[in-house]
Amino acid sequence: MQPVLNQILFKPFASDETSELGLFIPDNAREPNDRGVICMVGNGTSKRPMNLKKGQIAHRVHAWGEPIWVNNELHFIMDAKAIIAVE
Repeated sequence: MQPVLNQILFKPFASDETSELGLFIPDNAREPNDRGVICMVGNGTSKRPMNLKKGQIAHRVHAWGEPIWVNNELHFIMDAKAIIAVE
């Protein structure tokens, strides 16, 4: 799958299995992590060139992106503007 224009494919890291208080969180109650890796990037446009690169670890805006499943793993297709920081 290849994103187009300023779109990226983002794979969130696994969410914590326990809460801050030590309680177990079941799979169906966990929210996707906002920190993850950029798997694929589009080519950008002449007005907005793509500044992100494949393999960068990034933080996204909470709950941003269209969820899709690739090889039974959750990914998000989103605009590059949704990335607020890279490591």
